Amino acid sequence: MTPLDFLFDATLKVSAILAAGLAVTALLRSRSASLRHWVLSLAIAGALAAPLAAVALPSWAPGRAFLHGPVPAAAGATHAADASGAAAPSTSMRWRLADGALADAGLAAGTRLPAMLRAVMALWLAGVALFALRLGVGLWRVSRLAATARDVDDDRLRRLAAEAARSLGLRRAVRVRLVDRPAVLIAWGVRHPVVLLPRQAVGWSADRLRIVLTHELAHVASADGVVRLAAEILRVTWWFNPLVWFAGRALSRESELACDDAVLRSGVGGCEYAGHLLEVAEDFGRTSMAGWPAPAMARTSSLEHRVTAMIDARRDHHATSPRHRALVAVMAFALVAPIAAVQTTPLTLSGSVSDETGRLVPGVTVTLIGPTDATRHRTSTDAAGHYAFDRLSPGDYTIMADRPAFKRRMESFTLGGQSATTRDITLEIGSLSEELTVTTIPGVTPLGRSLADVPPPTPVAPPPCDAGATGGQVKEPRKIRDVKPIYPDHLRGDVGGTVILEGRIGADGLVSDVRVLRDPNADLSQAAADAVALWAFTPTLLNCEPVPVIMTVTVNFQPER
Repeated sequence: MTPLDFLFDATLKVSAILAAGLAVTALLRSRSASLRHWVLSLAIAGALAAPLAAVALPSWAPGRAFLHGPVPAAAGATHAADASGAAAPSTSMRWRLADGALADAGLAAGTRLPAMLRAVMALWLAGVALFALRLGVGLWRVSRLAATARDVDDDRLRRLAAEAARSLGLRRAVRVRLVDRPAVLIAWGVRHPVVLLPRQAVGWSADRLRIVLTHELAHVASADGVVRLAAEILRVTWWFNPLVWFAGRALSRESELACDDAVLRSGVGGCEYAGHLLEVAEDFGRTSMAGWPAPAMARTSSLEHRVTAMIDARRDHHATSPRHRALVAVMAFALVAPIAAVQTTPLTLSGSVSDETGRLVPGVTVTLIGPTDATRHRTSTDAAGHYAFDRLSPGDYTIMADRPAFKRRMESFTLGGQSATTRDITLEIGSLSEELTVTTIPGVTPLGRSLADVPPPTPVAPPPCDAGATGGQVKEPRKIRDVKPIYPDHLRGDVGGTVILEGRIGADGLVSDVRVLRDPNADLSQAAADAVALWAFTPTLLNCEPVPVIMTVTVNFQPER
C-alpha cells in the first residue's frame, strides 16, 4: 500500500466515524451536554485510532466487481520458438504454449505514481508540518506559562479549590496557580493537571471563585486535556477534512456546556452563573485564546449559546452515569471496529516466478484477469524474477504466467481481506510439437523396406553449457537422428489420415513412452509410432541440467490418388 493509498483509506474511515459522531450528537440535542461530549470524545478517539487499528484487526472487503484501468482483452497470438537442428523440409519443431499466448497491446507494465499524486502528497505533508508547528507553539506557550506560574498562598482560594474538587469526586491532586497574564483562565496538564488563574483572581468574591474553580476542575474530571489534545492531533493530520474541524468545534462547545452543567449541579443558579461568566469575560476583554490547546472558560465566541443554556430551565443538565458511558462506549466500539477493518484502498498483488530448479526467472509475462474476462492487467517479472500489481479491487481473479519454452501456468484465486497479497508461481518446462507429412510417390514401390532393420538409438551426452545467474535458461533439444515413417503397402492409394502421438524425450535424448492420441487407422498409427521411437535428440537443458520434455508429433499420411 502506497502512502497515498493509506491516506485515502484513513481519510474515508476518519470521515465515516466523525460523521457518525456528529449525527448522533445532533440526535441527542435534547439530552445532556455531558452525554453529547462523551459521544464526541469517543468519536475523536475512534477516528484517531481507526487507521492504526486497521493494522491489528482482521480486515474485510466489500465486493466490488471492477479493476482500475480496464483494458479490452487482446486477440490471442501464438509464441513459438523453432528448435535448432536439421529437420526434413516437411518437419516443424515448436515449443507449445497451451491456448497460445496473449498479445501485449494496450497492457502497461507496472503502475507508477503520477506526478500529480506526488504533488498531492507534498501538499498534504506541507499542511501537516504547518499545523504541527502551530500546535507545537501552542503547547510550548501553555507549558511555559504553567512553568512560570506561582503557587497560590491564599488560604481561602486553596480551601475553595479543595471543596470544588471534592464536589466533583476528584481524588487526585490538582494544583491551582496564579499567572501574571491578566486574561488566562484554563485547565492544563494530563498527568499533573493544574488550573491557571489570573493574578486578580485573589480579589474575586468567594462565589465567583467557587464557580470558576468548579468549572475548570470539571474539565480535569472529564479528562478534557487528553481529548482536546487528541482532537488537535487529528486536526494536524487531517487538516484538509472539514469534518475534523466541525468535530473539533462541536467538542469544544459541548465540553464547555458539560462543565457549565457541573457548576449548575453544585447548587449555583443559572442567572447567577451567567452574571459571573459575563463579568469575567468583560474583565478579560477581547483577548483571543485561539491557538491555545487547552480548555478556556471565558472564550467569548461561545458565551451567547452557553448563557442561553444556563437560564433555560427545560435543558437537561444531568451528568452521564458510568453505566450509560459504558453502554455508549460499547456501541461506539461496535461501530468503529468494522469501519477500521474494512478494506477501502486498492489491493496489491506481488510475488516471484521460478522454474522447476527453484531459480527465479526474469522476463516472464504475467497477466491478471479480473472479475470480467475483458479486463486485464499485464506486467513482466524484473531481473530478479519478481512481479507486482497494485490498485486492484477485491474479487475473483485468474493469474497467468507465460514464457517461451515453458507451460503456461494459470491459477484462480480470490483477492481481498489483506491489503497486500503474495503469490509465487513455479513454471514447468513446456512441450514440443512436430508435424510431418508422409506421401506415396507414383511409380515407386517401397517393398522390402522395414524399420526392423534400423538399429536402436544410443544415449546422447548433453552439449556444453554455461549456467548464468538467473533461471529459465532453456537449451532446446536438437534432433540428431530422424527416421521417417513408412507408409504401409496395403494402404497406399486407399487409406490416409492424421496420426497424433505423444512421447517423452528423456534426459538422455532418447524417445520413450510413445502413445497414440489420435488413431485414424491402427496400421498408420503403428507405422508412425515405430518411426518416432527411433528418433534421438540432444538433451533438453534447464539451467544446464538435463530434463525430460514431452513431445507431440503429428503425422499426416496422404495416400496416392
